[in-house]
Amino acid sequence: MLGCGGTLLKVREADCADVMVAVMSCGARYLSHLGNEVSESEQLQEFLLCAPHISSAPARWYECGHRLEEEPMYKVVRWLDQLLRDFAPTTLLIPEPSYHQEHQMVYRAAIAACRPTYGRPTIEDIYLYEIPTGTWSGADGLFRPNVYVDIGEHLEEKIALFRSIYKAQYTESSREMLGERGIRSHAQYRAAEVGQEYSEAFMLLRSSRREGAI
Repeated sequence: MLGCGGTLLKVREADCADVMVAVMSCGARYLSHLGNEVSESEQLQEFLLCAPHISSAPARWYECGHRLEEEPMYKVVRWLDQLLRDFAPTTLLIPEPSYHQEHQMVYRAAIAACRPTYGRPTIEDIYLYEIPTGTWSGADGLFRPNVYVDIGEHLEEKIALFRSIYKAQYTESSREMLGERGIRSHAQYRAAEVGQEYSEAFMLLRSSRREGAI
């Protein structure tokens, strides 16, 4: 939701394409701003509450019962490969690797799964979406945005959904990027790069079309 939620809200409202969202990890995790651990079931419930707002197709989730980095890579690639065969997307949004081990694993697994394969339609456009909480000066610098989506008409809804649904993550005090001020300021920061008001940034990795599909 943080990285591309405004764009998905925009596409969903336009009703110009079928959208499916998938979550790759809901393993229990400690959140420092809460001072306690959030269970897998709590995180999955948040995702399932949010999904209908940004997805027109039934949401999917990878079940492993533990942290994603503890799962064999081949199993994750196999699951994604089957998901791509079932849904046959023309456009794919995957998280930037950032410095987070789960983001890195999802990125590598998705790149492997969306390779050109006999018997499956080729994905025309592949984008990385930004993880605002995972970008800092020590990251590897892979994410270099070259596509910006104007989310001015959907920013307030994005903030409201994140505040009301992702209650375990939303905070105005400890981690600014997980609160309204951080979401709004980051959208302004990206928008300033292209002369818009509020934007989400993407990096187009591959396209078989002259123009991207977002």
